[in-house]
Amino acid sequence: MYLENMFGLNGKVAIVTGGRRGIGQTVACGLAKAGAEVAIFSRTLSPETVKMIKDEGGKTYDIAVDVTDEKGVDD
Repeated sequence: MYLENMFGLNGKVAIVTGGRRGIGQTVACGLAKAGAEVAIFSRTLSPETVKMIKDEGGKTYDIAVDVTDEKGVDD
């Protein structure tokens, strides 16, 4: 319980770019397990990652955006 209070992410929002697969997917799921709401930014939607997070009781936002396009990020 002490470590959860010290290192937990409850009440925080994490943004993960490239969360559709690979390292980004693993990071997104890990942040969700630590209690963060996770916003996944990816060029295409990330239904598999969203399902993994929701199946564990986490909250996630799936946002299709190319982070190299400044106007797209602003929109």
